Amino acid sequence: MKVLLQILLFSLAPFFVYPWKPFINMFAGESYHVALKHFKDGHVGAVNLAGHFVCLIFCIFGNFGLLELLDQRIPQPLQNGRILSTLSAIIWIGILIPTKAPKVVTASSVAMICLAYWYASLIPKVLFEQCAVGGFIIAIIGTNILYKSEKIELPFSEWVPKLLLAPGLYYASHLFSLSSYAGSQIDNASAIAIGTLCFLTVLSATPNPIKKIVVAGVLLCRIAYILSGVEELFYLSCGFMSSLFQGICHLITNEEATLISHGNKGGGQHELALEYAHVVYFPNIALETIYDKFNQASQSEHK
Repeated sequence: MKVLLQILLFSLAPFFVYPWKPFINMFAGESYHVALKHFKDGHVGAVNLAGHFVCLIFCIFGNFGLLELLDQRIPQPLQNGRILSTLSAIIWIGILIPTKAPKVVTASSVAMICLAYWYASLIPKVLFEQCAVGGFIIAIIGTNILYKSEKIELPFSEWVPKLLLAPGLYYASHLFSLSSYAGSQIDNASAIAIGTLCFLTVLSATPNPIKKIVVAGVLLCRIAYILSGVEELFYLSCGFMSSLFQGICHLITNEEATLISHGNKGGGQHELALEYAHVVYFPNIALETIYDKFNQASQSEHK
């Protein structure tokens, strides 16, 4: 059972939500209160939180970009229906609203999901990714400059190369997409897509898979997308990349990532339950932590 739950959580991008993830969390996950506590333990500084805010937007829009494409491939009960997208949005919103997060936090989460539901597929792929990478870089550097009391403690020569992993991966893949290999395997598109998904499934079933699945997912899905032209693989790569960006946030701030922390504790059933809660409640726990951070800063200024 644990292996199956791992596969359902990690194989199709850890932070992408599908109709089954909230239901699994209801029966085998953890509460919002527990998820929030664990998130706050590993996300303290303004720089880390700013990076995670960009990752949250990147993740939600990529999530519904993928769901839109999957809806086009499956029979729909209603004409022009979007069963996967609609179910995911309704169930996700339905599990976020009852939490005890501040109303402004929940309203913001719901607004993000609704905007992604309606507009994610309308954003050109190149623009979508450029905004995500550029926004991430600006958020990290800008917050580091503005919050002088919480500047990144690592030497400049150490954290900047880690941060440049983000644009480096993007531009490397962009150059590859302009090469003669782009679209060279369109005739084998189905085989490439199935092979990629099978590999990710096997990898997600291994012990403590988070680092392996994220790095492999970013690179493998992107290469497979460029070769085959299967658009779903583009958004799947973005899903893994949003997780990688979160990892970069933790690398440069020396704050331990939540999913990695759970894996380091043994990756047992309890840790897996925490991981499901972390993923399902991600919009609210991230925004509530940011909300509390701003409140604390505001109160400190008025003292």
